[in-house]
Amino acid sequence: MVWFHFAEIDSGVTMAGQRVFDVLIGGENATRIDIYKEVGGFIAFKWHYIVENLTSTPLVVKLVPVVGKPIICGLENYAVVPLDLATVPSQVMAMQALKESLQIPDRMGWHGDPCAPSTWDSWEGVTCHHSDNGQNLVVTQLDLDSQGLKGSISDKISLLTNLVSLFITLFCDFSNVSFLIRDLSSNQLTGSIPDSLGSSNLKVILLNNNQLDGQVPEKLYSIGVHGGIIDLCVIKGFVVYLLCLLALCFGTNKRSLALLLVICPSSYLHFQERFLRRRSPPQPPVKMKYNPRVSSSRRKSRKAHFTAPSSVRRVLMSAPLSADLRNKYNVRSAPVRKDDEVQVVRGTFKGREGKVVQVYRRKWVIHVERITREKVNGATVNVGINPSKVVITKLKLDKDRKALLDRKARGRAADKAKGKFSAEEVAAAAAGAPSPGDRLISSIPPTISPIGPSFFTYLL
Repeated sequence: MVWFHFAEIDSGVTMAGQRVFDVLIGGENATRIDIYKEVGGFIAFKWHYIVENLTSTPLVVKLVPVVGKPIICGLENYAVVPLDLATVPSQVMAMQALKESLQIPDRMGWHGDPCAPSTWDSWEGVTCHHSDNGQNLVVTQLDLDSQGLKGSISDKISLLTNLVSLFITLFCDFSNVSFLIRDLSSNQLTGSIPDSLGSSNLKVILLNNNQLDGQVPEKLYSIGVHGGIIDLCVIKGFVVYLLCLLALCFGTNKRSLALLLVICPSSYLHFQERFLRRRSPPQPPVKMKYNPRVSSSRRKSRKAHFTAPSSVRRVLMSAPLSADLRNKYNVRSAPVRKDDEVQVVRGTFKGREGKVVQVYRRKWVIHVERITREKVNGATVNVGINPSKVVITKLKLDKDRKALLDRKARGRAADKAKGKFSAEEVAAAAAGAPSPGDRLISSIPPTISPIGPSFFTYLL
């Protein structure tokens, strides 16, 4: 549907017939417009037209003058798009209850359907998948960690029956939800652990580095015993934390170590490092290696950026070759050059392809034809794309580039041949001929033992 907005704003037009023009849509004459005849002067006039059987070709709209010059104030184009699948109504109700109880801020965009449209307007921190029958969307993961949430979790979270992962900093009744993973570590949680936190499907539970107290539910112990992961260490006031300390200080038998490993893996590693390995000789401190080209100084970083050596620029401006070119030249990547044809394989423009029109080495990006954007002033400029996001599909070969590809192919072939026996060496070994190492040892005088410092002295 195309909407046209007109208004006769020329004071020189005082009667009908002084400005008349035809509207052509897709090559067909849709109507003839005489604004003054329809509404008079200085009054808005709207007209719309429905285009059917649209194709992928551009829709062309032209104003053809009949009397005077055409005039238009605005044009709107609306397209009917198919509706996306909707979220299960009960889960929508649960998510709305969570939004109110947790006081979700507006910046997270929790408006409308939690999962739809799935391509661009799903709720932040909410992951959805198709239901078993494929007719709806269901919530499978909630990631609300480190969002500064307040309040409490509504009991209606039990309606999220497909939820398998929860990352949040508050507790509620989880008895009806089948989680597989719960990561609540390194928060400021207080109070005791509710019995409903345990579940038959729970495989991983991380509660370390919190301010919890009280008794640990028996259901949580069975997680570690049956092959799951449970970490309750560094929790203020916990009985299990005392068990960890007692095991670290006094317990060295197998039973205490097994208990420590099941309920407190991080403390077991600390115990193993501090006590079981204390007889090993001290190791020298590892000297950290830093990249000399990386600096926190903006001045130094800019200088390193614009004065980078050619070896660094060559690597940064290289892109992988397509499978056909890789098999043809035996080369995995090559520096991108002008007039090469590339295809974008990741990022915003994924799937687009075209010829490289410029290699902008100052910003370490390339410009591809037909990948442009329009500036505020109406000018069209190319969009810079990092070479790591493209694949070279066609190379522009010249003498220097052929030599480069041949040199890289020979280098790869030489690397593949390293550490392999040649056909002559294999044949000699099969015939029983001594290898070079055997000949070296056999040449040592019998008075010199092949083991010990004298052997190396002899070789020198």
